[in-house]
Amino acid sequence: MAHRPLRGVERQSANLVWPDYSFIQYDTKRIIIQVQDITAEQIKAARAALGWSIKEIAESTGIGSATLKRYEASQGIPKSRKGHLQLLRTHFENAGIEFIGAPDDRPGIRIGSPKT
Repeated sequence: MAHRPLRGVERQSANLVWPDYSFIQYDTKRIIIQVQDITAEQIKAARAALGWSIKEIAESTGIGSATLKRYEASQGIPKSRKGHLQLLRTHFENAGIEFIGAPDDRPGIRIGSPKT
């Protein structure tokens, strides 16, 4: 006798009962966004630790000086729609900055060696 799997409940296979998790949907976009967020305070700290000016960062990343100043003047996670925060994060990480903590739980930086 063939068994039909019960949708959302369980499947039977070789005398084993496996839960059917096909109904669970993961919000992977939100998970990625949470990992990539950096705060204004982390941006300021990373720039100060490296001794870089806003003009230097603007020239090397293509992000406007006014945008960088706005990011640093904000509180918490700056509003950004063009992927600039990820670009800044990558730029700082390549220079040896590690972003630690979470935006709402002791965000900070750790200074290390530049990536080669």
